[in-house]
Amino acid sequence: MKSPLVIAALGAAACLGLTFGMQQLLDLHQEQNRDPLALLLEAQLGDRRAGPVQVSRPTDGGGRELQVQCRVLAGLDKDRLADAVAAAVWQQTAPQDPLRELAIVIRDDDDGRPHTFQRSRPARRQR
Repeated sequence: MKSPLVIAALGAAACLGLTFGMQQLLDLHQEQNRDPLALLLEAQLGDRRAGPVQVSRPTDGGGRELQVQCRVLAGLDKDRLADAVAAAVWQQTAPQDPLRELAIVIRDDDDGRPHTFQRSRPARRQR
């Protein structure tokens, strides 16, 4: 009588282990498929973030606007955060890239209301 119970318990433990391993593999795969710009912005925002950063790129290839969405801790200066996000985006975007506008949507973890900021690409300096 003990033998079938032991086999059933081992089978259940193996199923749980396999489920956990597959979940880890799926999480790793999703992390690798994330936009590198989103990962960079998450690293830059650090502990001010209250959730993942999402980047929406134009799908037509000739799009001129990029949208960044993030959730941050309540009480932070959202205008300064938008400036920091914009500076990081423009630094990572090649000058010949057609992107000219950046929409930054910041929500805080208190009320969750969106605060939208528009930032244009800075003019290139003449040397």
